[in-house]
Amino acid sequence: MPLFLLHGPEVGALGVLKLAGMCINNAVLPVLGIGPLLWGLVREDTWFSRGLGSPPMVLLGKSSYVFYLIHLGVVQEQLHCWLGSGLLTVLALYGLSILLFWGAEEPLNQWLRRVLGPPATPKSARGAAPVAQ
Repeated sequence: MPLFLLHGPEVGALGVLKLAGMCINNAVLPVLGIGPLLWGLVREDTWFSRGLGSPPMVLLGKSSYVFYLIHLGVVQEQLHCWLGSGLLTVLALYGLSILLFWGAEEPLNQWLRRVLGPPATPKSARGAAPVAQ
């Protein structure tokens, strides 16, 4: 809400581009808003954390990168022209991102893991050889 109040009437006058908006967006919101929320989700067993851990929400989280890639641009514009509704466009984008996750991202991820092998584990500081000086 504070960022909305900082928005100017002209095009491109976003609240986050003003000094007060930068402070709110980069310091106040992460420290007082998002940080405690994430801490509570990690530490507490609540209905909200269980809801976010449910299979449909986990699937949406896993397909979120594909959604990020397609939610703006040609795909979104074509879906919106075809469907004619913003809500239907968003729902179609979610469905398409899930299909692309299942059909492309996850199979490619599994194939790359088979081909490249497991990720290398870093050496611990205690087990590392001494550095010559």
